[in-house]
Amino acid sequence: MSLPSTAGSMLILKGKEREFMISGWVNAFFLISAIVLGAFISLQAIAPCYSISFFLFVLVFAVLYVYIHCLKFDPKRVFIFWFPKILILLLLWLSLYFDSYFSQQVLLVIFAGYLCFDGRREIVKIFSMISKRLVVRILTKLITF
Repeated sequence: MSLPSTAGSMLILKGKEREFMISGWVNAFFLISAIVLGAFISLQAIAPCYSISFFLFVLVFAVLYVYIHCLKFDPKRVFIFWFPKILILLLLWLSLYFDSYFSQQVLLVIFAGYLCFDGRREIVKIFSMISKRLVVRILTKLITF
């Protein structure tokens, strides 16, 4: 849910309130339609319909319309960033829907591994900052001891 709200803030900062309104209407249409569809099936079907509607329609719409069309992000970089995540989420949703425990575990490990791989530069920076501060603390304690 943070992607559409972040995208909305970016659209407002860029002065694209009309596009923000359009994206809000489309997102609301998809999510409300999913809730209604799920309610026609059963109360328990509302959550699965809502979740699949979110990442198959709302997320894809936000990526295509907001980031590529409105904000003019590089399509290749956007697809490289989002396509693997959406694909893994779809497969994870299917494994949950079909109650495949083994697939769920494998996909969660793949997703966690992918996130670590994708954020490896930031993770290295964090460990570097922690290790520098740790060395400084150790040295100051040794000096004052």
